[in-house]
Amino acid sequence: MEEIRPQPGPQEDFLSSSADIVIFGGAAFGGKSYGLLLESTRHIGNSRYNGVIFRRESPQITSGGGLWDTASQIYPHLNGEPKEHKLTYIFPSNAYIKFTHLQHESDKLNHQGAQYVFMGFDELTHFTSGQFWYLLTRNRPPDGCNIRPYCRCTTNPEADSWVRDLIAWWIDEDTGYAILERSGVIRYFTRIDDDIIWVDKDWTDEEKNRPRSITFIPSYIENNPKGMASDPMYKSNLQAQDKVTRERLLKGNWNITYKGGMFNPDWFKIINSAPENIKWIRYWDRAATIPTDEEDDPDWNAGAKIGMHGGELYIADVKRFRETSAKCEEIISETAKEDGYDTTIGYEIEPGSSGIEIAAHYQLNVLKGFEVQLDRPSGNKVERCRPWCALAEHGHVYLIKGKWNMPFLAEAGSFPFSKKDQIDAVSGGYKLATRDKHVWPFFKLSDTHLLNINWKETGRYKTLHYGSIVQMKDLSVWFIEALWDDVEGKLFVYGCWSADEANPVIQVPLIVIRMQQTKYITENILANSQMFKEEARIKSVASMYRREYRAVLPSIPVGFREAIKYDQMGAIVIGNQMFGRKQIYVSHDCKEAARQFASWTVDKGKPNDQDNGYCIALCQIISELKRRELIDKKPKERDYDTVVEKRFSRNC
Repeated sequence: MEEIRPQPGPQEDFLSSSADIVIFGGAAFGGKSYGLLLESTRHIGNSRYNGVIFRRESPQITSGGGLWDTASQIYPHLNGEPKEHKLTYIFPSNAYIKFTHLQHESDKLNHQGAQYVFMGFDELTHFTSGQFWYLLTRNRPPDGCNIRPYCRCTTNPEADSWVRDLIAWWIDEDTGYAILERSGVIRYFTRIDDDIIWVDKDWTDEEKNRPRSITFIPSYIENNPKGMASDPMYKSNLQAQDKVTRERLLKGNWNITYKGGMFNPDWFKIINSAPENIKWIRYWDRAATIPTDEEDDPDWNAGAKIGMHGGELYIADVKRFRETSAKCEEIISETAKEDGYDTTIGYEIEPGSSGIEIAAHYQLNVLKGFEVQLDRPSGNKVERCRPWCALAEHGHVYLIKGKWNMPFLAEAGSFPFSKKDQIDAVSGGYKLATRDKHVWPFFKLSDTHLLNINWKETGRYKTLHYGSIVQMKDLSVWFIEALWDDVEGKLFVYGCWSADEANPVIQVPLIVIRMQQTKYITENILANSQMFKEEARIKSVASMYRREYRAVLPSIPVGFREAIKYDQMGAIVIGNQMFGRKQIYVSHDCKEAARQFASWTVDKGKPNDQDNGYCIALCQIISELKRRELIDKKPKERDYDTVVEKRFSRNC
């Protein structure tokens, strides 16, 4: 039988304390949450016992490795039965322990009238003082229960939190580190008008109420040998963090904050040039505002050009300006041309529908033809810069010498208490540079070609022309034209265009006219399922296309049909192989499609289809070639007279 017990040291002290309130931790990975869950099982043999454990937000309970996962390693050994829909474990005695959240301040009122023998707060600094003190009034035994109610809390350091004031006696005022000699020492207090009054153990108020007892027990990663054995890299990961995070989570420093500035300008090394063959990214933190008077100090537009080489970060240039929206577009467009088509452009999507519209406008108009990666940043600006802040502290961030150096270093030295735009632009660029999330990494925007082959007149070639059309959920339409050459085993994308008009009645004739003007007649037009959906009394868009096409080009027996057996993930894999073997060529005239191919990214484990209609259109063609067995592992010469005539029949 597996033995479940606390580890010697602080975790054991935590479970053996007699105080009404015990605050445990003060550093990361010290076995805090595990100890809290162990403590909650102390009285599960009593039928009147109940307990509640709080996290600030519900996902923190149910996420992988969270409280619920950890509880499943303990409670079932004690015959606890999970009720997952209620986030509750019930034990044979009918005692129960439940998990819940307090995301909003008002959520504390959901527990009015409740009576909890045991109360736990995981990460106490995440809660407000109002939530904590109010819920302590619910820390009382139900009728018939003779167990003394008690509260247990875990925490990491947070210098500006109310918890720091509560445990000040246990913390060295000068260093911010715990005073180890006071670990587990119990003190007594009462609260009068929201103020904490420290009193003797025997003190009573006018109504003979006794004080509550409290203690603090620090714990560090070294006090959790089981955890270190299961994750030996955790300490190294903490040591790689920026100084403030490292002091808090590794050393348990309750004094250190970001108020002194996250960056030391001396960390940055100024050099004359960067190494060759760096993939550059220009990331824009946009703010279309100009000062209205001398005292007005709005945010800046900032675009940082960064690249990675050998694990080191190079910042080649930062452009910063305050202008109107129109002027911003002009400068950003000109900067893109200066940087060249080999430089990826990162652009932040601001929250809300207007942010998406503005980002799409930049992507499709201002920066048309360039590789653009849209980014949805999470967390505040301080959180975003932490990864490369640690890199800077260790001397791995280089600035290419330029006039922009001094304004950048001035902002870095005052971050985060002054302007943040340049730093945030670097953070966004670093995020894009360090993530490996391209769907088709073998294709580069520079891999476009001038295709001058006249396929109509070259008798040696047997070719098949495809059109692939995709209607997105916003009813925009994306179309590519491609030719499959079965001699060389290559696919040539030679035409692309899109239509944003959302009304199919207007859109369809315009697109068919565009088809009529194309260089070649497509023999098969593949369409996605969205175009074949029919609503009440409304024909599908595909039906409108067929009707219009026959009206404009009655003599051309074109096949317009849904892309059957469409397998996006399979097409992505095959497409990568074809790009890697140089089997897919994209015309220089198709820069916008090439931009999508090069910048298509993965979001939460799946390809991000938003505004990437050209990519889906290419996948439809690849799936069709695979279905018709036209793609071999390696391209080879074929005898057309005996092999391919049937393959290329329009009735296939």
